[in-house]
Amino acid sequence: MKQIITTTLGLILISLIPAFSQQNIYQRALFHLSNRQHLEARNVLDSALMFEEYKNSAEAWFRKGEISMKLADESLSNLNNYLAYYDDAKESFERVRVIETINSSYYKNSTEYLDQIWKNYLKKALDYYDRGEYSNVITFCDKAKQIYPDDLNAYIYTGQAAEKLNKNTLVLENYYRLVDSGYYRENIFLKLIELEKQRENHKDVIRLCAISEGIFKDKSKNYFAERIKSLQRTKEYETARKTILDSEYYADNNSEILILLGQNYVYEAEIKQASNILEEIQPINDYERIELANSLFEVATASKYLIDDDKDGNQVKKSAKKYLERAKELYNNVNEKKYREEINLRIRLIEKLLDKE
Repeated sequence: MKQIITTTLGLILISLIPAFSQQNIYQRALFHLSNRQHLEARNVLDSALMFEEYKNSAEAWFRKGEISMKLADESLSNLNNYLAYYDDAKESFERVRVIETINSSYYKNSTEYLDQIWKNYLKKALDYYDRGEYSNVITFCDKAKQIYPDDLNAYIYTGQAAEKLNKNTLVLENYYRLVDSGYYRENIFLKLIELEKQRENHKDVIRLCAISEGIFKDKSKNYFAERIKSLQRTKEYETARKTILDSEYYADNNSEILILLGQNYVYEAEIKQASNILEEIQPINDYERIELANSLFEVATASKYLIDDDKDGNQVKKSAKKYLERAKELYNNVNEKKYREEINLRIRLIEKLLDKE
């Protein structure tokens, strides 16, 4: 209470003086600083900066920034105060840079202080990340962006923290900022593709996959396959087919891509072409076994396929039975346990269809 009264009285007295020398202001501020009374010192400068005479004083703003940084360091236990004082310091040093020329000592020193504040923000963000306090990571990164909006570190840390908090909109915002700035990392592209698939933004998935194919050469087939699937999801079947047929993967008889081509023929209701492709494929892993089995199941049950040139339908039924049996065989050969529940459901459905034959 005594401190509040003293400070208030000081402000009242200052307000009664129309003008006073800059030297006296700094003497009073230095007096408070010598007694580690940083808040009082800042109040003196705040009062002076209310007057037109001092609004463009680089020295006054610079000293206020320095004092605010000291207050911030004294407020580490109170996050809100810490941030408020650093905001005050940042604004003071930025004001100096507006007033002064680029070659002046105040300008240079203010820039160095802003660098220090920016580094402190990022250090705090990393500390909070290690402690699992991801909301605070985002808070400090936002502060860092205000100082240097073109530096990418804050966007990286924000994106990572947002992933932990499942704040997908924030993840997209920051990771797209990185990609648009030429920061290409596969984990970032994979996350963007995953989130855009969830949002059913297939056009964006196609664009991201096309970029990734050219950057991550060792994974280009995976991105190519995902691009084809997105074309199929948007019912661009003709584009998907032509893209496959023009690709090196088709020329190399890549089984995964051939499965996609067979599926595409199913979607185009070209069942005979689909069966011709799918019958020749020998899958090499569980993923391909499942995809091929799914495609054969679709071929066997496709309504257009059941309307064949063979009037009595015997040949159709034989072919459908063959594909169902092949699909069942493929499902049974899947080793990965995580697919087992879904596969068992599909096997039971196949068995019911075969019992009707």
